[in-house]
Amino acid sequence: MNPNDANIEQTRQFLHESMLDLIIEQKYEDITIRQIARRAGIEYKTFYRYYDDKNGLLIKIVKEIVSELQHVLSPPTTLEEVEQNALKGLDFVQKHAKILKAVFRSPTADILMEPLMSLALAEGYQHYRYSYKQMGKFHDVPTDLVAYHFMPSLLQLLSSWVENDVPDSLEEMRNHINRLIVRSVLGLSKHDYSSLYINMKHELDR
Repeated sequence: MNPNDANIEQTRQFLHESMLDLIIEQKYEDITIRQIARRAGIEYKTFYRYYDDKNGLLIKIVKEIVSELQHVLSPPTTLEEVEQNALKGLDFVQKHAKILKAVFRSPTADILMEPLMSLALAEGYQHYRYSYKQMGKFHDVPTDLVAYHFMPSLLQLLSSWVENDVPDSLEEMRNHINRLIVRSVLGLSKHDYSSLYINMKHELDR
């Protein structure tokens, strides 16, 4: 690697670490570029060689978080793997709660949420591709619309969880999600889903 490239990458890393530290210490809206630069050990004007503003820096951090989450999750092919992904996702959100709270509170939250929403929708497709095999086609509702219904609702629940400093445990949040969202989606099946739900609930509650 070119020494200059190494220095650029190192400075980016310092900026990322600086932002993450400041997010933990204070509200995102109170963080200034001067604070970020000072914490990163660079000049104020040097910040603008890398990012236009603090939102640009946060967007980059969010994209890296999404990339990390993609490596944590695996395409589900069984109910057990669906459940594992759910718990992995909740655990990931809990570990990154401070950063995600900043994302949800940012004036440009819609832009910051785009990579998270894209990943969430992709996960929704994977989840319901599995459900499709188990339950048959959803009655008059295309699978992509089911995913669009499910994932924004899920993100809103997670947003509330994060905003309140994750007061519920992973198990409690999983149960809330099952009761508020999963059960209603299962009701879209044109088949009798009661036995499937009982089996699913049994496995999820093990």
